[in-house]
Parts: sequence; C-alpha cells; structure tokens
Amino acid sequence: MHAYYMAAGSDNTTTVTGDSTTFRSKQFNLITARKKEAVHDILALGYDVLFSDTDVAILRDPMPYLLWKNVDYVHSLNAVCTKKETWDFRQSKEEGNTGLYFVRSNNRTIKMWADAFAAVPKYPGLDDQAVFWRVIRRSIDPPVHPLGKCHDVDSIPKISTTLPGKGKRSISASIKGKKADALVTCVLDSCVFSSGMLSRLYVPEYTYEVLMENLASRNESIVTLHANYLKGGNNNKMARMADHGFW
Repeated sequence: MHAYYMAAGSDNTTTVTGDSTTFRSKQFNLITARKKEAVHDILALGYDVLFSDTDVAILRDPMPYLLWKNVDYVHSLNAVCTKKETWDFRQSKEEGNTGLYFVRSNNRTIKMWADAFAAVPKYPGLDDQAVFWRVIRRSIDPPVHPLGKCHDVDSIPKISTTLPGKGKRSISASIKGKKADALVTCVLDSCVFSSGMLSRLYVPEYTYEVLMENLASRNESIVTLHANYLKGGNNNKMARMADHGFW
C-alpha cells in the first residue's frame, strides 16, 4: 500500500488545511489536484491503480468490472443512476467520476495523468475532476478511444493525431498528422457504481429508493456507492451512509 504525504499548513496555494472540505475552495482544489499527482507517481513506478475516495463504500468485489483486455482507464460516472444509460464521452455535460476508477500503468496513462496535473494552474477555480476531463476530452497525445460500455478490445487502436474540428492547439511536429496508440477508456454503469444517490438536495427526484428500483430492472446490485453531492463535511456523509448500513 502506498502512502502519500501532503504538508499541512495555512498557505492556500501550497499546503493542505482543514478548509479542504469546501467544494472548489483553493484548499479543496489543491488536495484534489494532489491526488492526481499521487496516482501519476504510482503509475510511473509501473503499478496499476485502483483509486477510491474515502467517501466511497465498496460493497462487492469491483475487479470483475474493471479488468478488460487492452482497456487502460475504467471510470465511474459523476451522474445519478437513471433507467437508461445515455452518457457520451465527447458530448455529455457530466464528467467521469475521479473518485472511483481503475487505470493501468503504461506510457499513455502516465502522460495523461502528468498532463492533467500540469494543467491545474490553468484552471485555478476548478477541482481536479473538471480539469482532468477538460484534458482527456481534448487530448491528442495520447489520442483517446472511448468505448462507451466496457468490453475487451482485441488490439490497441491507432488513432490520427490530427486536431479534431476547427480548434487550434499546438502539436509536436513529431506526432502531427500521424497515427498513435490510443488510450482506451470505458465507463461503468452509473447504478452499479453509484454517485450522488444519497443526496436529496441536488437531485431530489433521484433517491436511494430509485437507485434500488433501477438496479432491480438491471438484475444487478451495488458494487460501489459514492457519498458525493452532500454538504456538511464528513460527519454528514458518515450519517447518510450509516442510514443505509454503509458506515
């Protein structure tokens, strides 16, 4: 098990303090960005990473849902559980959830996590999840191949590094217009790997009871449940998780 040290102090830009529980405060953005740095450093050592925030309850073995041939990055979704899965990697407003994911160590993922951490200063008002998804959705080095639902891939796809659309961004001359091995990613079911379903504030129509109904229609049960979308710090999260036997 890896331990990662974060210096404590009162400086809002370089150290971590108790204000880190306030969403998108400087301290919150700092500590969530440092999570990306920690994962990058572990990937660089050659280890695959199963990352989970401390407010995620793991109820069943997630590994059968995470290990796919030639898939580099398997992520949960930062969206409530609905009857039908309609999320699109490129077009949907919702982002992948950086509170629960599995990533394999290779040159593509190491570079992606390095790029995401390096981009943090460009977006001082955003948390790490928002920054990461800006980076991965626009990445051309490595190019990204989203599968949608997870499944095995026979071989690593090669994708053109030409810029999509009309946007203009700088590209290294060594990769411009060439084909490169893609970083392959897929999304987990938003009910089986649930987010936000303990909150009745942000999404009052999507409750824990609705989650149970949608899981029954899938003939599935919860693997992980993320107690996000909840205010009040850790005490409130623990209380809401305890209400359903997850704490």
